Amino acid sequence: CCASPSVAAFANVAAMPTKKRKKDPNAPKRSPPAFFLYANQTRPDVKAKFPELHHTEIVKMIGTMWEALSEEDKKPFRDHEEQLRQQYHIDVHNYKRRAVTQKEYNNMGHGASNLLTAANALGEHVMDDPLDDANMKPSDEAGARNDNDEPQYQPATFF
Repeated sequence: CCASPSVAAFANVAAMPTKKRKKDPNAPKRSPPAFFLYANQTRPDVKAKFPELHHTEIVKMIGTMWEALSEEDKKPFRDHEEQLRQQYHIDVHNYKRRAVTQKEYNNMGHGASNLLTAANALGEHVMDDPLDDANMKPSDEAGARNDNDEPQYQPATFF
């Protein structure tokens, strides 16, 4: 009836080159773990005490020092890590919101973004950047608030 695919068929699929997705340089960076915060703080002191040690040996020494710390001594680093993690989540939310707004702006039709970019490049001020938060205005519709009591925003009128 049905022949099972050969191992060679799977080998050909595995050998196919994959395209690596390009990262956006404007995307927010992840928050570092508590150990990295500790290592960044203690590395200069360890390096000053042992200038002859290689980088890998210094990192191993810092790792041993981190393991020897009590939970009470690690607490400031863990608290700072949590603050950075919360800020990262806020940054990601704002980044994604801006990306969606940019996509909507680019899809306005008939190359409107290209027209505006060209006009602004020529020094002709056609309009303000619609992605700038200062150009956002609250919705005039009745019931402009959602269940989360966050104001609904819509882009300012473009034309």
